[in-house]
Amino acid sequence: MRRKLFYLFLGILLLFLLLDPQTAFVSSKNGLNLWFQTVLPSLLPFMILSNFILAGQGIHRLLNHFSGFFRLAFGVTPSGGYALLLGLFCGYPMGAKLTADLYLAGKISRREADYLLAVSNNPSPTFLTAYLLVGTLHRPELTPLCLSAVYGGFFLTTLIFRLAGHRRSFRAGELFACELSENEYQKETSHPLPLGKRIDASIMNGFTAVTKLGGYILMFSILAGLLGKLCQGAPLLAALALGITEISTGVQQLASLPLPLPLSCSLIFACTAFGGLSIAAQASSMIQPSGLSLGPYLAGKCCCAVCTFCLCLLLFVIVL
Repeated sequence: MRRKLFYLFLGILLLFLLLDPQTAFVSSKNGLNLWFQTVLPSLLPFMILSNFILAGQGIHRLLNHFSGFFRLAFGVTPSGGYALLLGLFCGYPMGAKLTADLYLAGKISRREADYLLAVSNNPSPTFLTAYLLVGTLHRPELTPLCLSAVYGGFFLTTLIFRLAGHRRSFRAGELFACELSENEYQKETSHPLPLGKRIDASIMNGFTAVTKLGGYILMFSILAGLLGKLCQGAPLLAALALGITEISTGVQQLASLPLPLPLSCSLIFACTAFGGLSIAAQASSMIQPSGLSLGPYLAGKCCCAVCTFCLCLLLFVIVL
């Protein structure tokens, strides 16, 4: 069934390319510009460095001293904290990629990986401040409110998922049960690849991953152009559909609507926190080799979007 839907999706995009090549060309160009000017320079260096760190004992050495903080604040192991922090500061879809890499390397359990998929994929502060607030909304003065709403929604999501049952896997007595013991870890990494080969493998892995992301961005940018064409008579519906599909185009459309500022910002920040189906497809591509399910990711992003929307409205009432 999923394969049939996928081929139907590709057929619709192909038909759109043939029937409306001008709109499709503009959409493709926008998607490639987003990938080349934003995704490539912001994510590729982190992907290469993270691959190199994961190939050795970097995570153990860097984060083992902060195990208490990660356990109390987020209910994760130090390795999970690495995915959580980089997913928070590097942006989509870094959290999903690191979660899958750590699970494949045996450094986190399946339960922790599912939990991390629900909470670790988030927009970066640079995307929020530079692209969203300055480039799209032209309201840099809303930076404190935006960061509070989006990252407050993220923190509420971690609390909700821990209360829903994930926390029991990370009690103090079980915290490192999912990880390799120190002796096993040293045995596994006692014969690492030569330094030059590790660097080469990290670079190639980073380029492969970021190029794959470019393909997904391109396809969903074309889909966003098609949705915009189909919903021309209903601007709000079109903007919401675009926001759910591809956030960069969606937030631009929402920002152009004559909505009250609290409602406009709440919808924009909620769509940004959700990430869109384009980011979900990118996350699915990143986790596919690991065998992890996309279900926890989608549940977490829906929860985060609702929390961000409600929190933003509340902050507007309190602050403004």
